[in-house]
Formats: sequence, structure tokens, C-alpha cells
Amino acid sequence: EQRGDFDGRSVILEDYKSNYNPEKWMVVPLECYPYAVWSDPNCYVDDNYTFIAKHSSMYFSSLSNGSVVQTEALIPASNWTLEPIGEGYFKINNFEKECLATSDPNDKSNGVDAIIYNCDVSENQMWRFEPTADGCYKIVSKYSEKCLEVSGGGKGDNVTVQQFDYRGQDYQIWNIINID
Repeated sequence: EQRGDFDGRSVILEDYKSNYNPEKWMVVPLECYPYAVWSDPNCYVDDNYTFIAKHSSMYFSSLSNGSVVQTEALIPASNWTLEPIGEGYFKINNFEKECLATSDPNDKSNGVDAIIYNCDVSENQMWRFEPTADGCYKIVSKYSEKCLEVSGGGKGDNVTVQQFDYRGQDYQIWNIINID
């Protein structure tokens, strides 16, 4: 069950992360709706998620050198948490609590690599999820308005993820799965 609060900025959800328990409630920021980034209608921001490239069925992962690539295996570096920051944007954090960013915070051009970096207030670390017609999502940078894609549409292991103008290609579309 959902009901809005009086300030118009959040929704109250019944049965927060437990078996049916009408005495447990959680207030969730309204920016989770209507984006409902995952199929779980409760929009739990403290859960772990994985992103799967539509074209390759490979995982969006961070490497120890700070790069972001697609990988064949679901590894700890394929787990992400989402931190709502307002206006429908999120910080996407890896398992070490570092933020997904673009490699050059001053570059809005195509082909700028996605990296993992210490979290700060830079717009190149702010992302929104836009649904596509097939039930997946494009991940769009607040700073550049470009989406994340697997470079060149590559289907191999460790292909770089970068920002690029959205062209409706399957390598720019991500399936987002709650893995908790």
C-alpha cells in the first residue's frame, strides 16, 4: 500500500523489507516514482542492484583500476547501490562506496569513459534512469545529458563503458535487477 505524505515530496510504503507487517512503514523519496527504476515497487535504495547490458547480457562492473566495463561474470564489483539525490537523480555507488562518474568532469563529448571516483557533488556523478519501451532503462548523466553505453557495442569481456548520445541501440540499454 502507498499513500502520499502532506508535503508532496515522499510516499509512505507499507511492509518495508519484511514479510507482511502492517506495523512497519518506510518513507521513500518521491523521485523513486514514476521512474521505479527496478521492478520492485518499493524502490529500496539500500538494496544491491546489477545492471545488465541488453545487447550482450553482460554485467556492468567496476575494476580495481577505476574503470567501468562489462563483464561476463557476476562479481562483487557488479553490485551497485543507488543513492537518491533529488530531482530524479541518483548517485550510483559500487561495493566500496565510490561513485560512478565520467572520467573528465569538464567534458560533455561522446566517448568519455565511465569510471569510479571518490564521491563529491559534481554533476558528472549524478544519473537518472529513463525507461525504454522494452522495460529496460537508459542511464543518463545530469552533466552531459549523454547515456552510458558499452563502447562500440562490443560483446566481449572487459569492454569499456562510456557516455554517448542516445541512438536507441541495445548497447545503450540496461536491465536493472535487484539482487538482494
